[in-house]
Amino acid sequence: MFKPVAHYVMNELIFIVESAPEGGYTARALGASIYTEADNDRG
Repeated sequence: MFKPVAHYVMNELIFIVESAPEGGYTARALGASIYTEADNDRG
């Protein structure tokens, strides 16, 4: 019986991180629909 094998492709994501005009930071991925923002750079 044939069992499918999962194949994983690892891609590199490059983010542009910038200071936001209202304070904090924004980050967006190049070539992907990923966007986030934060108040500061401390987790």
